[in-house]
Parts: sequence; structure tokens; C-alpha cells
Amino acid sequence: MRSVSGILLFDGYCILCSSFVSILLKKFDASLIIVAMQSSKGLEYLKKYSIYAEPDEVILVHENSVFKGVRAILFLMKHGGFPWSFLEKTVSFFPETLLVWLYRRVADNRYFIFGKRKMCYRPRS
Repeated sequence: MRSVSGILLFDGYCILCSSFVSILLKKFDASLIIVAMQSSKGLEYLKKYSIYAEPDEVILVHENSVFKGVRAILFLMKHGGFPWSFLEKTVSFFPETLLVWLYRRVADNRYFIFGKRKMCYRPRS
């Protein structure tokens, strides 16, 4: 397992997001705290780090830096080992504005495309 310290906040109702989290749980050890932002712990972290966020993007707090959306995804891919790090290098050749635009299209339509859970997903206790 890889080690990345920090806190990852995600939409616990989103099926796409919880599937992404399931992959991360297999890839990273417990030094990456993964919490649904709608949970009480998630809301505590948002308040603690003064982050205003709708649950429509992944948020990573790492060493006093906050990465949102596509930047958080790329950071995790970079540190995820092969093949994720290779994919991150490949995707990073595209302009960030294009990556953000694509991320927003998926994020804005995630419930329609992938569905929504009836209960918030809690990956670790």
C-alpha cells in the first residue's frame, strides 16, 4: 500500500465518488483519512480548514494545502503508483482548463449518469 497523509472529502451519496473511494482504500494506507463530506466528521473537517464546498467535488487536504476537484484527483493519481502515475502524466499534458471543464461536466451530471445512494457511504470508521 502507498502512503499519502491527508484528508480526502467526497460526496458520500454519489455512486461514482464512492467507487473512486473504494479504489483508493485498496491503494492507500490509513494515513489518508477518507470521509464523506456530508458526515458529521466531514462537516467538522470542512469547518476546521475553513473550506466552503458543495459536495460536487473531491477535496484533499494535504500538508496545509487544499486541492479541489481535478487537482485532487491528479495528486492522488500521481502518488498512486503504476498505472495511475503514468495516467496522471499522460492526462497532465492537456490544458488544466480542459481538465477542469471535463471534471465539471461529470460532476454536474454524476447522479444522472451514475446514480445516487439512498444512504451516505461510510468507507472507514
